[in-house]
Amino acid sequence: MELVGEQAALLAASGAMRAATRSLRGWLDAGHGDQRARRAVEAQLAGIGSRLN
Repeated sequence: MELVGEQAALLAASGAMRAATRSLRGWLDAGHGDQRARRAVEAQLAGIGSRLN
């Protein structure tokens, strides 16, 4: 989770919000992580999503 979270944070910071979202969604869709890690990624995804709207 740490790497995908860092990647998404860097992408979002550079303005590539959709790429950041794809990265996080791909990680979730692949079924990675335990429940705690998945919640953290979902929270990060929600934060990025709110910046898109």
